Amino acid sequence: MSSFGGPTREYQVRVDPNRLISYGLSLAQVEQQLTNNNANAGGSFIEAGLQQLNIKEVGLVRNVQDIENTVIVSKAGTPVRIKDIGMVLQGPKIRLEQFARAIHREDGTIVDRTT
Repeated sequence: MSSFGGPTREYQVRVDPNRLISYGLSLAQVEQQLTNNNANAGGSFIEAGLQQLNIKEVGLVRNVQDIENTVIVSKAGTPVRIKDIGMVLQGPKIRLEQFARAIHREDGTIVDRTT
């Protein structure tokens, strides 16, 4: 992957471990609920006269607030939401690779240019 137009943006959930423990939750539960609440779904089709309309649902998350309000679990009838265990923001995707170029000069020095 190369993002020459700048860093790739993504939604990030920064979980507070103390809050997570206080609600008796695990990271796996948080991850599973985020996945469940933003799933893409393929449907079928509806026939309308001579036409066929395909049905497809694209994930529900549209902004930070949608993620913040995602319910992880309900405790005694009270929902525990993502915003209760941490914060959600939009930020640059963590880079796992990089491009580099080394320039070998005639005097023997090497200039390393990492992007």
